[in-house]
Amino acid sequence: MELHLSDSFADFCRQSWGDMPLTQETIWRQYHLSPEELRNSTRIIFSAAQYDPTTALTPSYIPPSGDVCSSKYLYVSEMAHREDLFYPDSSDKPTVTKVCAP
Repeated sequence: MELHLSDSFADFCRQSWGDMPLTQETIWRQYHLSPEELRNSTRIIFSAAQYDPTTALTPSYIPPSGDVCSSKYLYVSEMAHREDLFYPDSSDKPTVTKVCAP
């Protein structure tokens, strides 16, 4: 699946900042973030949250591995974007507390 920028958004970027946004293909190639490279990555924890719009950009499946250095995919229900990165608080949802426990 390739995402295409609308012409109006690209024109807005060009007029506002004199530059064009990177295409998905360029990001994959330049930063090594293609779905295949992410699936074969090491030492990355992909934390996908139920209420996070960026979850669509994380790899949907990483094969289980006994290798402790292999990347992991965690899906957390009832969690919002980056909620797992905040300092713990008594109002944290149980699902967030469980996934973030040491």
